[in-house]
Formats: sequence, structure tokens, C-alpha cells
Amino acid sequence: MENQPIASTKPVQDQLPSLSTNLPDLAVHGFSSNLRKAAKLQRDLLARGPDGHFLGGIVHEQVRGAKGKIVGNVVHIANPFQGEPLDIVTLPTRCTREEIEQIRSKIIPMRETYEILVSLAKAYEQRHPILIEGDTSIGKTFVVNRFMEILYGKGARPIDFYCSGQTDVSELLGKWAPRSSGLSESDKKLLDEFLNSTYGKNKLQRIDQEVGEAKDLSSEAQQALLKSKLSALMSEIGLNSSVQWEFSYGAVPKAMMCSVQEDGSPALLGTKGSGTILKVDEVGLAEPAVVMALLRIRGEAGKLAESLQLWEAGGEVIDAGPDFFVVYTTNPSDKDYIERKEIDPALARSVIWLRKGSLSDESLSVAAQKYMSFSVGNDPGHRPLRTAIDLREEEEITTEIAEIAAVVHRRYLELMKNGEAGRRQKLPGSLDHLARLASYMISSQVQDTSTGQVDLSVTLQRGVEFVYLSGLVDPKIGETIRKEVTMLLSDKGIGLKNFRGQDMLRKDILSLLGEEAIKRKKASPAKRSPQSILSDHERQMCVDIQESIQAQIAIPTLSLENSLLPQIGDALEIITTRELQEELLDEIGSSAKPDSRTTEEWERFVGALDELKCRINGTSEEVDLVA
Repeated sequence: MENQPIASTKPVQDQLPSLSTNLPDLAVHGFSSNLRKAAKLQRDLLARGPDGHFLGGIVHEQVRGAKGKIVGNVVHIANPFQGEPLDIVTLPTRCTREEIEQIRSKIIPMRETYEILVSLAKAYEQRHPILIEGDTSIGKTFVVNRFMEILYGKGARPIDFYCSGQTDVSELLGKWAPRSSGLSESDKKLLDEFLNSTYGKNKLQRIDQEVGEAKDLSSEAQQALLKSKLSALMSEIGLNSSVQWEFSYGAVPKAMMCSVQEDGSPALLGTKGSGTILKVDEVGLAEPAVVMALLRIRGEAGKLAESLQLWEAGGEVIDAGPDFFVVYTTNPSDKDYIERKEIDPALARSVIWLRKGSLSDESLSVAAQKYMSFSVGNDPGHRPLRTAIDLREEEEITTEIAEIAAVVHRRYLELMKNGEAGRRQKLPGSLDHLARLASYMISSQVQDTSTGQVDLSVTLQRGVEFVYLSGLVDPKIGETIRKEVTMLLSDKGIGLKNFRGQDMLRKDILSLLGEEAIKRKKASPAKRSPQSILSDHERQMCVDIQESIQAQIAIPTLSLENSLLPQIGDALEIITTRELQEELLDEIGSSAKPDSRTTEEWERFVGALDELKCRINGTSEEVDLVA
């Protein structure tokens, strides 16, 4: 019977240090007596971008020692919406300036987001656990994940624990599991069936309780008691009583003693790691046994416990690393979330409670604008084939679309708040809906067959249908939103707005802006990058696709139009570098006409390849999109 930590490829002595290790007194860097430096920091935290939105709120600084040598990094976090003087939190970080700026660029500058972020930073600094209560739409998980990245680098994530009616305490604290090595296949099957049965789970839970209640015994005596009970249990189900058992740590002890690696992943490299953030989601759904387990990590003076005695592991004492921190999240326990329960009073007293309501109209407008302009990490990275108007280059268009999208999103949240007729489960709305709508608007543009232009109004209506309405059961909600979208676009009341000095319908504004965008593309073809760096893998993939297509061209039973062109389209989605896309089309188009193909058939095929090339460059005379 052994307590085995997660296997690691890194020796214990190579663990990365705690965030607070080997740094000078941070008070010198957080609260400076140099008034010029302090004023500059305030200005940096309050900085705005070209669009007028806050760009600051998170500022990186290198820490220098007594001799001027760089000894670490800190990050200053503040809520720019607060105004001067700012309440600044300064924390150590593993990130470089460039990494902090990259993480910051993904954060939508909304008041609610910064309020959550600063509260997290303050609670983390003081080691007070925090509970964030709010609707699904405010981005609780998003902010916690960004905070983790601010501390440890891009891709770092907290240890997650999700509460539900089926959550077992063993997932939170840990459990004993027998080693199956050395057992016959029939014994392994018998063991698995027992462990997964209700009877088996209850037996193991009862053993945990009995050992936990024997608190007057020494740790060694508890281990002996546990071993004897587990051996007796194996004999009871017909297995060898000498089967070895090992303790698998749950989310809490893992978060207390793991180390965050360079890639941001947590790893148990022994029992003396610096710890990490534990995020307990939907604590309002936690069963009483789970709540009781969480209460065991309460410390004194509102802080987290410095250690945890795991009676489940025979009384083993787990010391909390200096970076151990706990964040609880929950939706409100009101009529809109009837399945949620009130937070246990003892647990409520042990946390800093931050309650946030729905996003304000101002914040929702900012979010819509950022998503529609693809400026918060939702950029597709390449020009989709069905794109005639690249919204990333059209600020006026994205502004108009964002105004409508924000209204639609708000209306969807309002209508869905009380649920749907005919469905018990609620479909929560979140900012992800706006991200999906932006993706639809750039990749599924619809052509007006009478004019040949992109119909942005119809594209928007179909995007709303696809993203917001396709999963609805209640037809009245869908009908209401469809009607209101049409009115926003075409009604001579709410659909009218002043544009360039005259009153116009939003539908006509989008049509005008779409025409102007297409004309600009024709007049100024998209430029290639000065020097694309193409990997050997990309080039080899292009060659393989080219050879495959050219081999199929000679097969007379394969339709060039219905078989090969779709394959080429799929290939262009995979090969995202424009130079390679053009090279592939040139090589295929320059192939000699096979004898098995008619001249007319071949010319149509080559013409289609030329049209694809024009689309890639944004110079297509006609935009052949699927309505």
C-alpha cells in the first residue's frame, strides 16, 4: 500500500520556484515614492487604444535588484474604469512584457471584467478564497483563466473541479485504488465491476469514514488499520488480500502541493510544490458532503488553511504551497436558476463574496464591437474561401453589425431568462454567441443574385438564425427575435439612423458599405506578405495534395466539377498560406489536358481554378457564394 504522486519527467530539484521566490520587496515596485514613476504607471494603466476603449489595466514591469540586475517580473493590475487615483495590485509573474500584452489583447475592456480581475488579484495577494456569483453571460471562467495566464503564462489553466449532484467527495480529496498489475484478466474484470458498483463505492466510503473517525490513533496505526480493512475487502470479493493499493490525490491536495510547469500545466513532483489555483465551478450545486470537504481548507482570519490532514489517506498531512489559492464560481440561486441552492452559511463566511449582475448595455456594445472586428483572439487566422468582404479590414461595417448584434444578444438573454415553453433545461446565453456570430459573418457571406454583391443584411439574419435560434424549442421566442432583427434593419422607425449626414435604413447602410468594400478590393488587390515563412511540412503537404489531384484528373469517371473542385476547396482550407494556395492552383491549372477530358470540360475546370485564385487575392469579378 503506497501513496504514489503523479509520475513526472522532471526531477524534484528542477521544480520551478514559487512566484514569490527570489524577488525583492514588491512594495518598492507597487507603491513607489518616485512620483514621476507612479504617475507614469497610472497613465499606462489608464491608456486607451485608437478606438477609444481602454488598452491598459494590466502593465508589466521588470524587477531589478540592488545592482540593477533584472531579477524577476511583476504585473500591475487595476480597474481603469475606477478613474484616478487607481487602486493598484502588484503581483509577481513569469510572463515577459510581450506575453502580458498578448494576454491583455484577448481581454474585452468591459467594466465588469476589470472588476472581477482586480477582485481576483486582491484576494490572491491576501490569500483569501473568493466566490464569484453571476450570470453565465459575464465571463467568470474566462476571467479566471486569463488571471492564471497573467501569473504563469499563455495556456496556463487552474485545476478545475465541477460540482453537481453526482460529484463524489473522492474526486475532491482523493481515493484509494488497487493496482491491477499482476492480476489475471478475470480478476481485473471482477475488480473493475466491484469498484464501479454502488455497493463497492459505499464499502470504500465506509472504510474512509471508519479510518477518519479513528483520530486518536497515530498516523502509522491509521495506515495499519486502513491496510487491514482493504485486505479484508479484497478477500470478501474473492481476490487476493495482498493486492497493493495506492492513494490517488483529488483536486484539493493536487492544487495545494503541485507545481506549475513552464508550459502552464500542473504536475505533482513530490509533496512540496508551490501550489496553484483551484477553481470550484457551480458550488451552488454542491452536495452537503462536498461542502463539508471544502470547509476543511478554511484557515484562520479568513485565509486558506496552511495544511490539510487527509484522513482518507491514513492521516497524511498535506502542506499548502505559497501559491495555493481557491476560486469558487456560481450562478445566482434565484428563480432564474431554480436548480441552484443557497451557499452553505459556513462556506459563505469563509470567502470574499463578489456578486455581479448582467453585463451593462455599454459593456455588451464593447464586446460586440471587439468580436465583430476580430480583435480579441477570435481571428480565424486566414481568409475563409467564402469571404468576399474581409470584416477585419472594414471598421465601418463591423461597427454597424456590432450595434445590431448587441441589441439581438441582449434581447435573446431577456427572452431566455425565464426559459422556454416545452423545455425544462435553459439554454444559457454567453459572449461565445457573439464570437460565433462574428465567425459566421466572415465565413458564410450571402450573395444577392440580382446585383452580384454580398448581402450583409441577409447574412446577418441567417447568422442570428444559425447561432441563436437553431436550438430553440419555443417558437414564440424565435418569431420575436426574427421580427425584431427585421425591424432593426428595415423599419422606418427603429431601423433609421443618421449616417454620413442623412437618415438611412440600416439595411441600406450595410448595402452601401458592402458595395464600397468590394470596389476597394477590385481597385487595390490584397498584397502578399513581404516574405512568408513556409515550413517543410506545409510544402510537403501541398506537393502531396497536388500529386493526388493530378492523378485523379486523368480518371474519366471522376467529375472535375463535382468531385475534384470540392477536393481542391477542402485543400485550400487546410493550406492557409496564400503563397502555397496560389502555387497549388497554378500547378494544377498548368497541367496538360488529359485525352480523357473534352476541351470544353477542361476549360471550365481551368476557369474555375482561376476564379478560386482571384478569390484568394480578393479580386474576383463575381462573388459566387452559396445563399
